[in-house]
Amino acid sequence: MFRLVFVLCASLLLSTPAFAEDGAAPAEAAAPAEGAAQEHAPPSEADIVAAAEQMGMAPEMLKRLMSIEWTDGPTPGAVGSMAKVQVTEGLRYTGADGARTMLEFWGNPTQGNEMALIEPITEEQVWSAIFEWDESGYVEDSGHEELDADALLESIREGTKQGNKLRVEMGSSPLTVDGWAIPPKYDAATNHLIWATRASSEQGSTVNYNVRLLGRRGVMSAVLLTDPASLDVDRVAFESLLSGFGFNDSHRYGDFKKGDQMAKYGLAALVAGGVGAAAVKSGLLARFWKFIVLGFVAVGGFLKRIFGGGDRVD
Repeated sequence: MFRLVFVLCASLLLSTPAFAEDGAAPAEAAAPAEGAAQEHAPPSEADIVAAAEQMGMAPEMLKRLMSIEWTDGPTPGAVGSMAKVQVTEGLRYTGADGARTMLEFWGNPTQGNEMALIEPITEEQVWSAIFEWDESGYVEDSGHEELDADALLESIREGTKQGNKLRVEMGSSPLTVDGWAIPPKYDAATNHLIWATRASSEQGSTVNYNVRLLGRRGVMSAVLLTDPASLDVDRVAFESLLSGFGFNDSHRYGDFKKGDQMAKYGLAALVAGGVGAAAVKSGLLARFWKFIVLGFVAVGGFLKRIFGGGDRVD
């Protein structure tokens, strides 16, 4: 896929007039007449098929990507019916359907519990935050001092190995868990369980920075997908985003009442993910996504409309 992206972008950019270093359009490009339409015409079916072939994907997947509804911040974003997050300026938000589409595009199995996906609008930052909900009951946080990082890492590796079977069936490369970027730790003040894993495939490497936000009736999973080299910077942005996350009334961890459903597992199982789970997510294509968009913008803005939330294609 990376080779396809490179060839596609190279061919498009070579056929496109260069822009000045300050970002100005070429001098010969005439400004649109006053009152003239600024919007590009919706792409035809033939356009979509041709673009999908160039990008090495099925036309139906490209249509799904085109149908994603994005909302630019600042805006409140619903995270299912049990929580919300403040999407700040410079970020954009999509709900459950858009989150599943993006994950599947990146080669991740989905389970129907995806709630939202948030990412930067700017090309200077390339990361994605995925929210998923597990209504498994109230997780007791006792024993968090006894988390065994070595044993948990082996369990994550086993779970990822099982998840790779699904990735291969989807036509994606299997992932290898290389180790901890951040060993597991629990913050009793916020009821957040935090860890980060490094993973790689034949396409490159990625980091999953995981936060489990404990609630009254279950656990919200927030995962940051980013490049290892960008972890320190993107982690700050991700943690800032999570500072604007909150469970709705009666869904908070502190709202627990006797008689509520109790989870059948503890903190260690939240880290391990369970054998057979797709414990580590692939976001390897994310860093190349902006280059794909940039290439098409240069020849008329076709994918800018597609990935910027343009007209839907049914």
